[in-house]
Amino acid sequence: MKLKMLSVTSSLVLSLCSVTALAGSFELNPERNQYSNLAWPFLESDSKWKVSTGSDLHSGADRYADDYNYYDGNKGGDIDLGKSVYSVMGGKVIYADRLPGYGYGNQVVVLDDSGKFAVRYAHLNSMSVSEGDTITRQSTLIGGVGKTGLRGSCTAPNWACAHLHIVLYENLSRNDISLLKRGKMPSSSSAAWFRLDASLKP
Repeated sequence: MKLKMLSVTSSLVLSLCSVTALAGSFELNPERNQYSNLAWPFLESDSKWKVSTGSDLHSGADRYADDYNYYDGNKGGDIDLGKSVYSVMGGKVIYADRLPGYGYGNQVVVLDDSGKFAVRYAHLNSMSVSEGDTITRQSTLIGGVGKTGLRGSCTAPNWACAHLHIVLYENLSRNDISLLKRGKMPSSSSAAWFRLDASLKP
């Protein structure tokens, strides 16, 4: 009986380890159905960044995307142009380019090791990684905040100004990954609520 219990316990531990490995650094908050433990992408504290979550401008798989705009007192506009953006999760770069006809501008898409999650960083002013690069959470410089792909003039503060568009996708199918590898949006069902953890700074 003891041997059987030990075997079951060992199997359970292995199963939990497997789930953790698949989910990477993610933890699901069941109350909010929201993924956490994604690192903070900026060198500046969270109090310096204003965020718009689930903006009316977002739809489909990007409907839970966050737009981060740097704010310093009464200043706004493009003051965050070029500010460093670091990796919020580990994985591999599957797209780093600008896709004509899409509003993302310069974008980097990172697929985690499980192949079930991906993060898109968009409107970048510059990109510091290339397709095929391995990314480490918190320590890899992705690029700089920008306004590529945006239309209209920047009248501070609004979302035609420089900002970081960041979004997490989950439960990715082969077709979703194929779309992401071409810089396109995956299926609507891949949209995921998420939270960036300001205590996990670069």
